[in-house]
Amino acid sequence: MESGRHTFNLQANCALSARQAVAFFSGIAAVSLGIAVLFVTRGYWPVLPFAGAELAFLAWALRASWRAGQAREKLVIDSDEIVITRWDPNAEAPSTTRLPRSWTKAALIEVRDRRGGEQLALGQQGRWWVIGRFLGEEERRRLHQRLSQVLRQNGHIGPR
Repeated sequence: MESGRHTFNLQANCALSARQAVAFFSGIAAVSLGIAVLFVTRGYWPVLPFAGAELAFLAWALRASWRAGQAREKLVIDSDEIVITRWDPNAEAPSTTRLPRSWTKAALIEVRDRRGGEQLALGQQGRWWVIGRFLGEEERRRLHQRLSQVLRQNGHIGPR
């Protein structure tokens, strides 16, 4: 961009819409409860509480998955500032972080947890802000390359 302003909109890949999740749950619930009722009519009543517990767990898992899929971030890189805005589905309002553009760099940082891998971060002076936690590995690598390229433009620090 000639204006020196770059915008990156990052969004989690949510496979199901809310309507699709409800339809999926309804279908599974109908089949599960239908089978449970069949067993109850034959005298095996303890099946019903287990079917209910399974459906409650499925509902919880679908809701958690759908909410996690609603996460998004927006990075705006101007000539002198970087603004990171995060929409966390568990937070009431978006959070905003402002970084001076000079001396800020993008890096892939190795994560030392049970998942391992790398996270993409923007940082300067020993402080790092992880971005795009919900992105896949290849998406993070491509975004890292693009962010590094943008941060080197317009006479800012870093090799060309």
